[in-house]
Amino acid sequence: MVQDELRAGHEARQAQRLRHRLPAGGDRHVGAAWRRGVGLVHPPHRAGVAHRLQAAGELIRRATRVITGAPRPEAEDDRERIVVDGALLRLGRALVQHLEQARRRGDAYGLAPAPGGPRAPQRRHQRGASTRAASGSGIGRRACYAAAPAVTSRMSHYPRAMRGRLRISPERYFAIACVALVALTLIVFTGAAVRVTGSGLGCPDWPNCYQGRLVAEAQTHAWIEFGNRMLSGFVGIAAIAAGALAFLRRPFRRDLAILGVLLPLGVVGQGVLGGLTVWYGLKPGWVMSHFILSMLILVAASTLAWRAQPSFPDEIPPQADRVTTRWVWSLVPLGALTVFLGTAATAAGPHAGGKGTGDVVPRLHFEGPSTLTWLVDRHGAIAALLGVLSLVVWAVARRRASVRSLQTRLTRICLLLAAQGLLGILQYRLHLPAELVWLHVALATLLWVGIVLAAVQVAAPARAPRPARAPALRGDPRASAAARS
Repeated sequence: MVQDELRAGHEARQAQRLRHRLPAGGDRHVGAAWRRGVGLVHPPHRAGVAHRLQAAGELIRRATRVITGAPRPEAEDDRERIVVDGALLRLGRALVQHLEQARRRGDAYGLAPAPGGPRAPQRRHQRGASTRAASGSGIGRRACYAAAPAVTSRMSHYPRAMRGRLRISPERYFAIACVALVALTLIVFTGAAVRVTGSGLGCPDWPNCYQGRLVAEAQTHAWIEFGNRMLSGFVGIAAIAAGALAFLRRPFRRDLAILGVLLPLGVVGQGVLGGLTVWYGLKPGWVMSHFILSMLILVAASTLAWRAQPSFPDEIPPQADRVTTRWVWSLVPLGALTVFLGTAATAAGPHAGGKGTGDVVPRLHFEGPSTLTWLVDRHGAIAALLGVLSLVVWAVARRRASVRSLQTRLTRICLLLAAQGLLGILQYRLHLPAELVWLHVALATLLWVGIVLAAVQVAAPARAPRPARAPALRGDPRASAAARS
């Protein structure tokens, strides 16, 4: 009897020490039950204490194995596991119910009273209440007390379990990044439609459509502008998802988190800049800044979509050598200059954004009446130079045996540039019709995304390192000749 009692006490103390290595409970009463753990059983002078202590220790050990995911003994078959897990679940429900009633009554079993609650009743009343609280599950109070550490350890692991459930796989995050890229591209299309249809001031106020009214009235131009604002809400959700879920991606990567955070920040900046554009009556400087910020956000979104691939960077081989990489990178500054001059040419053209609503919008006129012609000539010359450079880059990539995907992307860039050249000449000959201007802006956006993706593709992952040379032996004439060469 004494040996059983000592053994049971040793097991209880061992279980209590094991409990200290687990996180503490969140609730104050549950945390107190944690700390008191096995001490909640009756004093040793009661009959049958050895049996109760031994049962409590065995229950705590099994509960700890269930919670921590530790391997179970081989002798414990599947039927016994089901019985133990079911018992733990019933004990947990009974204990949570009991602790909730104790918190409402006050200081139950030596725990601190709830704020503003009544004083603790007498000890006998407390024990009766505990028996009644546990009787709903058909389990005695002693079993509930013995199971307190196991149940509260489950509750303390709740935040960790939630974090585990909220983990995002690389494949799912890649899909989220692609959705964000598509949404940020579509908002440029709708913004261009607002401008060429003359609906820029269809909603003359911001963030409301009218002063004191959020929704647009039954007017075509008002609903075009209002629809663009509604689409901005979806774009904001996609950008926030790409930024927030980057921190839940497993394995976590810092580069994706930084790029993801840039997307919602850019969308917020776009909202503020869009409001200022409306308030200042669609002045050319604000409209150009609005479009250029969209192009910068697309740089971050394209980079994020490429680097978020599940196979990046370990399973992606080097895409090009150093010579091809430098040629591809040369497309970026020339492409940015072409986009900027095209935006300036549109700011000097007839599509100011206020024609549909009858508003007079100022235009660029730094060269007087010939400002549009001056900008179109410069824009055409830079675009032609970009087309020639893209052909050279395409030829270099094919000659130096770059990867097939890079050659395909460069081929698409060349085709888009050819289509843009023909479309630009056609729209200028036809005096800039709204439909062709919108198509020209849409193709320019796709072209810019393609150039950025090509630059990101050759930039990362890192190109194959040069093979390290073996250390030369002193006095070796071949090594000294190689070093001089």
